[in-house]
Amino acid sequence: MNKKKLGELALFTSGKNPTRLKSDEVMIYSKEDFEEDLLCLNEIMDYSRCIIDLTSSKVAPISVKTEKKYITSNFIKLEFDPDVLDVWYLCYSFNEGKDLAKQIMKYNQGTSKFVQKLNAQTIKDLEINLYDMTKQKVIGEMYKQSLIQNYLLLKQAEKIKQYTNCMIRKIEEE
Repeated sequence: MNKKKLGELALFTSGKNPTRLKSDEVMIYSKEDFEEDLLCLNEIMDYSRCIIDLTSSKVAPISVKTEKKYITSNFIKLEFDPDVLDVWYLCYSFNEGKDLAKQIMKYNQGTSKFVQKLNAQTIKDLEINLYDMTKQKVIGEMYKQSLIQNYLLLKQAEKIKQYTNCMIRKIEEE
């Protein structure tokens, strides 16, 4: 394992200010799109790209559904060699990994609690543990599956709650 700066591993594309997009018909990448991509609700074909939400400091792969959408200034798109960096390993490292979290926390020290927004230069300077590809894929796949399972459990819990509330209403009506 060695450490590499993200700036050495990926090309960064910053999002545009939404007021500078000319057409009303332009499809803009949203927070909802980001959540759907992260939860694997959309098919992912290209494992060499991901998107960083600068306001939440989270990363998600880019899905087929959202790949043509324009990103705003709250997002940065990363493109990298999938033979060097696994997209789901990157998501895990950025979203849950302690090493990157420490680096981000160090960056945020001294800034207002309400203005903790990353920028491209800070992200480029973050160092990621670069394991061999087999280990990255194992970690990435485990992370992906945990996100899917968590999402399904939350959906199931919501359905149980709705069913229970429906039954309570029926009992009240009797």
